[in-house]
Amino acid sequence: MDDLDKMSKALALLEKYESYLFRKAWGLTLVMIGIMIPLIALLTFMAPSIAPILGISIETFIILTSVIIWIIGMFIIIYSFASASKIYSKKQKFSFRKEMPHIVAISLVWFISFTLIRFAPQNLAFVSILWAAGSACVLSYLILRKVQIHGTYPEILFVGLILLMASIPIVFIDDLVLAEIITIVIFAISFFVGGFYSILTASHVLSGNT
Repeated sequence: MDDLDKMSKALALLEKYESYLFRKAWGLTLVMIGIMIPLIALLTFMAPSIAPILGISIETFIILTSVIIWIIGMFIIIYSFASASKIYSKKQKFSFRKEMPHIVAISLVWFISFTLIRFAPQNLAFVSILWAAGSACVLSYLILRKVQIHGTYPEILFVGLILLMASIPIVFIDDLVLAEIITIVIFAISFFVGGFYSILTASHVLSGNT
């Protein structure tokens, strides 16, 4: 009986450690998104000034910088989740039927959300980024809450709601440049706060406080 109790406690601790690693991975993901999207938007805004210096067209500059940023960012994100999954795969066989549906669902949510902003009017092009990211965060939270494999991550919901609410006053700003700057700042701050909160509170999972 003692051996069974010890094994049960070991498995419980292992599950907590998995949740700890995944919470840190999600925190890093939020931080990376808070860096990637604003950086792409900033470089797109500066493209007319930088592209001629490099001797390339504005369109080429925007495509190259966007692709490079996305590749680097996604590599870091995928690596963080892959590292978190190592302990899981050692404990039991990775179940694609269990894990992949919500991963695919969240990926589709983000892809569709940011694809739809292409249809936004020109004067709302920048603020639509907040709509896309905010909606994607809320839907991602609902998906994670449904599966509850490694936690519910309420910080993702908070980030989404902040982005959606912050977008309302920006719509009424007539100065487009000012609206774009405010959008970038709000986007970055929201994801940074959510990401660092997730990372800093990850240790609470081990003590059972979250």
